[in-house]
Amino acid sequence: MDSLPPWPVVQSMLLSVVLPGFAVGAGVLAVVCAATRSEAGLWIGGALALVGGLAAGNFTRGLLPWWSLELGWPSLFPATLLAAAGGVIAALAASRQGGCWGLALRFITVAGCAFWLAPTGSRLVRLGFFALLLAAGALNWEAFRRDASRSLAHAALPALAIPWGASAATVLIYAHSARFCDLAVLQMATLVGVGFVAAMWRLDVTALFAVPTVFFPALMLGGLTNTFSEVPAASFVLVALAPCALWSLRLPPMRRWSGRTLAAAALVAMLIPCAVAVALALRVETLDFGE
Repeated sequence: MDSLPPWPVVQSMLLSVVLPGFAVGAGVLAVVCAATRSEAGLWIGGALALVGGLAAGNFTRGLLPWWSLELGWPSLFPATLLAAAGGVIAALAASRQGGCWGLALRFITVAGCAFWLAPTGSRLVRLGFFALLLAAGALNWEAFRRDASRSLAHAALPALAIPWGASAATVLIYAHSARFCDLAVLQMATLVGVGFVAAMWRLDVTALFAVPTVFFPALMLGGLTNTFSEVPAASFVLVALAPCALWSLRLPPMRRWSGRTLAAAALVAMLIPCAVAVALALRVETLDFGE
């Protein structure tokens, strides 16, 4: 039977992971919103808020190298910087040069990050990892841009970050990796903090989806290849591809939905793969924090 984590463990995570990510992410974006209403300025500020929240939690917890050219998960922090910059540049290009430019830059951003974050191995294995990260990043990003924004509007970022981050953290802790679990919680807390401010100010957050669509699939693939447990590969893959479920909102019956019905459908679509992934992990593994 699983035991509950002792309070010192929970307290440590709240103070050194959740609080820094949420507070810095929300604080940076709030300052930017108070300083400018420029679309470009807000997108840049949002990207800085996401990176700042991740950096704050990394500073207090020491989860990732600040800079690494190593292929795979150790390069998550610099790759997140690349994703944040690419998201802003792609959004600016789409708004000023047209959608084709934005699509091309989104693909280039995802491909570059996928190449950097694909784990090492034989040429064929690494190619498979690269293809998985490329597909996850591209499909998740487009699902967020088109379907999450349509269904959940300004609340899309925090509403979808919670089930995605919580399921990632649960699968990773059941795979017995406290570090990867902390990273999932940190990213979730940062996204919720930034998303909360964005929802209050009714900001367009499409430029910010680049960060989680690169971060979470790479983190889950890192967990799959660097942990030793009975958690099935399907759990990691389901979490990595969870936002792809939002493509179901394009089915003919759902195209006519709007308002709260569409928002509820988006949340349910996101929750289904996340819940299945967690259930598969809980079925084969247990946690024991001791007395």
